[in-house]
Amino acid sequence: MAIGINIGGEQISAAVVRDSLDDLLVLLGEASKASGVGRQDWKISELRVGSAVLAVGAPDETSVAALLRAGIDGLERVAAVPAGWNRRMVERLRDMGQRVGHGGATRMTVTGLAGADLLLSPEVVVNAERALGADSVSYGSFRGTADRWNEHGKREIGLDLDGFGSVRVTYPAALAEQVREQALGRRIEVWGLVGRNPAGQPTGITMEGFEVLPKRQVVPVSEVAGIFADEDGSPWFGLDEWMASRGE
Repeated sequence: MAIGINIGGEQISAAVVRDSLDDLLVLLGEASKASGVGRQDWKISELRVGSAVLAVGAPDETSVAALLRAGIDGLERVAAVPAGWNRRMVERLRDMGQRVGHGGATRMTVTGLAGADLLLSPEVVVNAERALGADSVSYGSFRGTADRWNEHGKREIGLDLDGFGSVRVTYPAALAEQVREQALGRRIEVWGLVGRNPAGQPTGITMEGFEVLPKRQVVPVSEVAGIFADEDGSPWFGLDEWMASRGE
């Protein structure tokens, strides 16, 4: 088995191939160290043109492949540095994915990871970028109104936190229909993995589920006017009236 990349496109720039191979070798080197197999001599085992296909192999690559597959699978779902990965690996994977659309590259796929080939999708690239900006990830929840929707290349809504700012919410394909039909324009509670920056501010949440909250009841003014009352029990309705009643 060999680990490689398949760069889709008809006329691919040599620079794209060179830089992508460099990124792949850095990823493999870091994954080798993280997997405990130490430094390996990766040798080219496949190199084809058309769509650019290149692969490299080493004597002990199984654990490396498993770590890479788990990490890329994780970045498809969550904006966090995967377990066993470091920031350098995430940066190189992001760089590979961002070459799509440049130098003739139309797609970027990682091959040879003991299973189906893994496309570096827009979700992977966006989550890698966000993971590099997030200091920590933990489970949490938010309540607010789903006030905008974006499903062009990524599944995302904005959540207005009841006037206290907003947070970006990404959601899996399995929840797409439910989000469109039930969440948009409504107050919801969302739970999942929350990314936070070094200051502790939320950078976004990866939704695992949500619940539509009941509408807030509208209470007539007559029922609450007594809350703001003078000593004699007569209501007041503003600062001017209150000052006038005191002869101010």
